[in-house]
Amino acid sequence: MSAAAMGLLFGIDTDTVEQYMRTNIVGGALRFPPEWIKAGRRRSKEAAAATGSNDVFDILAYWARRDLGAEIVFTDDGGDQ
Repeated sequence: MSAAAMGLLFGIDTDTVEQYMRTNIVGGALRFPPEWIKAGRRRSKEAAAATGSNDVFDILAYWARRDLGAEIVFTDDGGDQ
């Protein structure tokens, strides 16, 4: 998942996620702060309740509309994210 998508899910800006990802890989693993995980779970539940869907794409689209006033287009570019 991209840093932009994680930022939407966690409710924080993309730059903060990118900076964290660059500086917090330990032993090949990346562990996000517990408060980010908690916020992501809460926001996922809120979006699922609002949309009637647990699909991650629907959840991200919901937060893009709500937080950014934007529509997002999902593509499969063959990458890992």
